[in-house]
Order: sequence, then structure tokens, then C-alpha cells
Amino acid sequence: MARVTAWLLATADTADITTDRYPPLVEGEATEVAHAWEGAPGYLETVSWRRQANTGTATPEVWLSPLVSLVDDEPTTALQRLAMVVDSANGIGAALDPEAFMFMNTDTVVHLHRLPEGSDFALRAKGSIGPDGIGVTSAEIFDRTGFVGTCAQTLLVQRRA
Repeated sequence: MARVTAWLLATADTADITTDRYPPLVEGEATEVAHAWEGAPGYLETVSWRRQANTGTATPEVWLSPLVSLVDDEPTTALQRLAMVVDSANGIGAALDPEAFMFMNTDTVVHLHRLPEGSDFALRAKGSIGPDGIGVTSAEIFDRTGFVGTCAQTLLVQRRA
């Protein structure tokens, strides 16, 4: 089951006071292994993954692009394309080895300060695991023009048998 809740806010012209938390990310050289689930079928095959090789930070950065439409024969908006890949934050920011642990996100909360543009999005994500089988992933979201917003995910963490 999936549920989407959204607040659509009234907009106003604030172009003269725009501030950005981060400068735009520039896509660089990608690593050979895009993610720990290489060869897994399903969702992972529907996204182009470009994990950045030299980001200068300990927090992983990955550029993502959906390879399929949301609905066949219908145009997909930038916001829809972002929604199709933002769930990947949990895997990008994984704090655990996926062969030893399961860490399923039970939710994804996205906050945007502007509408995304284009079809390529970068996530800079980091996970934290608590002592009780609960964790959290937080990510910063970018498009080609700069910082777009953040997302957070609650994680259910269990050891694999």
C-alpha cells in the first residue's frame, strides 16, 4: 500500500532573496560499481546509477535518472521523475552491509524548496543506525541547477539469518 500526502503552498516572487544551502553539484567520474545490489532485478534496472568516485566527502553522492516512464505513453514531469528515484537514498547512504543486514525504509518524507528541473538528480545520503533496530537515512537532493531539498527515511533494521 502506498499513500502520498502533499502540501501545495501558495507561491510568491522571492527571486531577489533566493539563497541556496549548497552550490550546484557537478557530475564527475563514476565508480565501476554503482551500488551494492549489482545484478539485482526489478527497480534497480529501471534507474541509471552514477556513484561519484571523488566527492571529497565521506557522504556518498549518486546521480540518478529514471530509465522508464511513470505511466506508459504519458509524459513524466521532473517532479514525478524525482519521486521515482528519491527512495534510493536508503541504499545510497547505507551504513550497513546489505548481505549481513536488511534495512528497509518504512517511509520517505521529501521537502522541496523549489520544483526540480530536468531528468537527472543527485542524492547525497547518509544512514545512521540506533541500538534498537531502528535507523534513519537523510539525504540532500540536487538537480543540474542546484540544491532542491531534502528527504528522510525511517529504517527497520534486522540481521540476516
